[in-house]
Amino acid sequence: YDGKLCHNVLGMLPATTPEGQKRYLVVMAHYDGLGVIGDVCYPGADSNASGVAVLLSLAQMFAQVAAESSLEHNILFVGLDAKQLSLSGAYILWDAIAGKELRNPVTGRSIRPGDISQVVNLDTLGGTSAPIHPGHDNFIIMLGGTPDQRGWFEYISKYPGIKLETAYDYYGSKGFTKLFLDRVSDQKPFREKGIPAVMFTSGITMHTNKDSDTAEQIDFPVLLRRTRAIFHWIDRLTYLL
Repeated sequence: YDGKLCHNVLGMLPATTPEGQKRYLVVMAHYDGLGVIGDVCYPGADSNASGVAVLLSLAQMFAQVAAESSLEHNILFVGLDAKQLSLSGAYILWDAIAGKELRNPVTGRSIRPGDISQVVNLDTLGGTSAPIHPGHDNFIIMLGGTPDQRGWFEYISKYPGIKLETAYDYYGSKGFTKLFLDRVSDQKPFREKGIPAVMFTSGITMHTNKDSDTAEQIDFPVLLRRTRAIFHWIDRLTYLL
């Protein structure tokens, strides 16, 4: 894209109902990071191996749903490349959809912009060092979505085994909320074209894009709570969109 070589990785769970086969949820997380610059390695454990871990877990969870009951939407899972290169992977994905080049592997039918009900972006979800309120590590930030969707998530966040404090802006800042939602994260190409898109995150920390972003920065029990919350929220979307 724009002279950059990118490798997105895609997988799809097909809907199990005739009506659902016409609709798509896109769940995505970028897998690239800064890598090695000079002699310094930037592990990217939180940004964004944590988002990729949630993406893969969701794919496993929804595969079980499809096997045991019904799936009311096609779900397209995407590992995006080149976020660090001006969101190039996300723009390539959008261009493939807009150009009718991306096809359903089961039906062979092109996936068109109007077929997409919702985009969900998972970006930096493993940390607890930047809580919404000091001392409350069980938290998650959801940016975007309709009032009803935020209401559903608020309800889900109170489930036993989840119990997350939620925020629907970036630490109370309108400017930073708009920045992360509409300018610097991978949902941007979709929101530019009017496709509903949300972002889940636990926020930038002092370790983001530094060599200290290692596995020690991940709070695995809280990451599991966040994964459960996002799963239940998406599962509700498959029935209500």
